[in-house]
Amino acid sequence: MNILFKIIISLFATVLFTSSLYASQNLKFENVLSENFKLITKSSSKTIDPVIKKLLNTNAPIVGDFLKKWKNKKLYFIKNTSSIVSLKEINTNGYELVQFSNKKNLGFFKKTEIKKIKPNSGVRSKISNALIGFQLLSKDVDIRVKGLETLRRKFNPEHLTPLKNALAKETNLPLFVHERDAFHQMHSIIKDNVKDCDKIVVHCFTGTKNALIDYLDLGVHIGLTGWICDDRRGKHLRDFINIIPDDKLFIETDSPYLSPTPLRGQRN
Repeated sequence: MNILFKIIISLFATVLFTSSLYASQNLKFENVLSENFKLITKSSSKTIDPVIKKLLNTNAPIVGDFLKKWKNKKLYFIKNTSSIVSLKEINTNGYELVQFSNKKNLGFFKKTEIKKIKPNSGVRSKISNALIGFQLLSKDVDIRVKGLETLRRKFNPEHLTPLKNALAKETNLPLFVHERDAFHQMHSIIKDNVKDCDKIVVHCFTGTKNALIDYLDLGVHIGLTGWICDDRRGKHLRDFINIIPDDKLFIETDSPYLSPTPLRGQRN
């Protein structure tokens, strides 16, 4: 009976603490909205970075949803209160709005009483960048893929941590990495994280002999493609690829790209 009582008390304390934490984070979030109202409603790519950083630093669970709606032009503000709100629906009664942090229904408003927040393309680009961390941790595979695609186009060292956290949630999957003229940076990243991922493939290796040796010293696999058939760009690889152990060698097509020289111009 005493054990059951302790378990109940422990669960109650956990729920109470979590609720208190969320309330505190949401309050910080609302304060950031209030203090940066003008910068959000009339945003510029030159001034918006500090605001996005402040929003992320609140650690509020609703930040990702807010950024997504901001980017997609689905936020409004009430003119006489300067409150940034979310739209629930539009009907014959007007625009039904809710407070963002606690979903409190604020009632119906006329179109003249509110205004839609419309960030320009530069601001939306920066918001997309901030959303990557949330996308990488999404349960939806398509959203995670979208985050990786954005990361490929707009890489930022700040995304290494959410990327590492996202990879940690995957189960026993290999990690393919690809670099061009960035050996030292890539080698450093792999070296710092190789213990967390023991199945790493350096895809489409085209580097030097020393780079190959350094990669192999980390225990990673090496992928070779039709590039080695290119007498102009890949001939040097033929002089030292024999040092790759059989159990570390990947033969890759990289389809539909990098066709071997005899098939140049044809679909690989």
